[in-house]
Amino acid sequence: MEKTEKLLKFLAVFGLLQKQISRLRSAVMEQAGLKSSDLPVLIALDLKKEGLRAEEIAAKTHTDKAQISRTIRNLMEQGMIEKHGSGIYKNRYLLTEKGTLLMEQINLAVEKVFEEAHGTLDDEIWSHFYHLSKSLSDQIEENLKHPEQLLCSDNDLTNVH
Repeated sequence: MEKTEKLLKFLAVFGLLQKQISRLRSAVMEQAGLKSSDLPVLIALDLKKEGLRAEEIAAKTHTDKAQISRTIRNLMEQGMIEKHGSGIYKNRYLLTEKGTLLMEQINLAVEKVFEEAHGTLDDEIWSHFYHLSKSLSDQIEENLKHPEQLLCSDNDLTNVH
């Protein structure tokens, strides 16, 4: 298989995986009466029981601060999270009992899906998959630091009609 075919196959598989994950997130969150975009914030808070500041949530979820602010407001209105602390930049957000119960249900659902998928391959293959995924992500991040170098300079596309 040549490089272009490998790239296309890779993009197709990861594109499909991303769509399926998005559909799963939407289905789970819809059952809870929430938006799928709320899930990364809930997960981040579930992983940090002592809570997180808004900017920490944004960094952990790779989401812009404006979206995080909207999500926090929505989750507070729904009774899923609460604010602790005073001052604009010192507030920490934590899951409420309702949010914790929802995350327990979500974790069970996700665990079931991943256990079924993991059962098809041995742990060493999954370890390689996770390593490859992280390596690709890091390499893309590095290349995005210099986007002007992504296309070869010998092929000046600005003069093509």
